[in-house]
Order: sequence, then C-alpha cells, then structure tokens
Amino acid sequence: MYENITDMPILAIIIPCYNEELIIKHCASEITPILKQMIEKNEISDKSYFCFVDDGSSDCTWNVISELSNGNNHIKGIRLAYNFGQQQAFRCGMVENNADIYITIDCDLQDDITIIPLMVEKYKKNNVDVVYTVRSNRDTDSFPKKFFADVFYNTYSVFGIRALKNSADFKLVSRKVVDILKQFKECNVYLRGLIYTLGLNYDIICYRRQPRILGFTKFTLGKQLELAVNGITSLSIMPIRYISLFGIFVIICGFIKSSDIFLIGGINLLAIGIIGEYIGTIAVETRNRPKWIISERKNY
Repeated sequence: MYENITDMPILAIIIPCYNEELIIKHCASEITPILKQMIEKNEISDKSYFCFVDDGSSDCTWNVISELSNGNNHIKGIRLAYNFGQQQAFRCGMVENNADIYITIDCDLQDDITIIPLMVEKYKKNNVDVVYTVRSNRDTDSFPKKFFADVFYNTYSVFGIRALKNSADFKLVSRKVVDILKQFKECNVYLRGLIYTLGLNYDIICYRRQPRILGFTKFTLGKQLELAVNGITSLSIMPIRYISLFGIFVIICGFIKSSDIFLIGGINLLAIGIIGEYIGTIAVETRNRPKWIISERKNY
C-alpha cells in the first residue's frame, strides 16, 4: 500500500551526465540553494539529495562529481561502466536510489529549476504520482530540432502511442512509479512514453526552457532519431501492421496496372529496415544483459 502524500518526503533529484565537466559545478551551485530552502521550510526531508549519474563520460566528469560529493550529504554520485544512454541513466538513477519522490532533470539546466518546489507542492496537494513539465515554447531550439519534434509527436499519434506533447524528461514521479518501472525487464525503454502509458494520476506545469549556459549539447540529431525509433519499437507494433496493409494495397494495384518499380523497390527496402529494427530490438531483449553496470558510487 502506497502513501502518496507525506509531510516531508525524501526527494532524490536524478541528473544524468555525459562529458559535462564544464557545467556540473554550476548545476550543483544552482540546485543546492533550492534544495536547502525546501528543507528549511519543511517541504521535504533533510535526507533529500541530488544524484549525478555519470553515463560513461570520457572527460573529468566523474572527478568533478567526486569532488563535489566529498563531505556533502546532499550530493551523491553513480558512475556507469560505459555509456548506456540517457534513458538508462535516468532509469538507473531512480532504481538505485531509495526516496519517496524523484525528479529527473538534464545537467544543462535548460529546464526551469525554480519550479521544483511547485512540483513537490502539486504532488503533495493533488494526490498524483507524476508531475509533468511541458514546454510553453521552443524558442531556444533550432529549426531542425523543432521540425523533428513535431514529426516525432505526429508519428507517435499515427502509431497509436500515447504521449504528452512537448513534455520533457524534467518530471516528478513517486516511489510507486519507480516500483512499477522495476517490473519492466526490457532494455529498450523510452521513459516519457512508458510512464505516460501507465495511466497514473498526474498534473502538469508549463515552463519556459532556457538556453544552455556552458558547454554544448551531447544530444545530437542522430541520438534524437535513435530515441524516436526506440520509443516506437518499444511501445507499438503498428509500423509492422501498416507494412502488411500497404503490401495488400500494392498487390491490388498490381492487378489493376503496372507500378513504378523504383518506388516499390524503395518502399520494400524501407519495410525491410523497419522490420529489421524490431528484429534487432528482439535480439537485444533476448540476451537479457544487465541494463547498466555501476563501477563506482559516492556517498552511499
């Protein structure tokens, strides 16, 4: 039995990092006052903390995390053996930490950390298990990123995947959500979509995303595309069904008149590629390898 509302819940803020040595100290200096202020106001337990998850960085990211965590009970660190990807880093941070509520946020702090107290307030007052944040604008995104995002959510809709448009990885989830996530054994996950499909009570906060202050994004267009494909293949089999329906359509057209060979050839290659993505996903899942490997911990 879960108690959704506690007067002073233990809050764990999960922050994945990949080659972010330039911004980690700034991130810690910005979040620490907010955390301490919430503790002083008895909004959260004094056992609350934030945890940096080093996702296999090749720079000095872990050294900086280690330095910050020395003698500071409000900063923890987890070092992954190699790069498992942002989604698994978020997942690892939640599963490997014992708290009442969790907030996930990117290290670049483009998300508005000033609304963290409001997120906790909504969780406590409205009896919800998830507090989503939704971007009220995408002014800080380039045109290709905006275009890709629109295509991304429209494609999800076509494939029958439930998703909250313009939502971010910046969200609050309860221990109940994390305990449910522990039951999912697959490696291929898209947390934004997966958590939304759980059908739990939620609330929404709109916010303005800020430009990155230091360093540069590691979330390239290629990684965005990979995340989109993983989201589709992990949450829907509709693409394969569409291929079957299109195959029937092509057969019917073949009886009526000759079809353009190059067009059909290209479509066939695309269809084979989509099926290949699913086969690859099945191969990864059947290996049943660890979802992440922790090489070191700080303050545990």
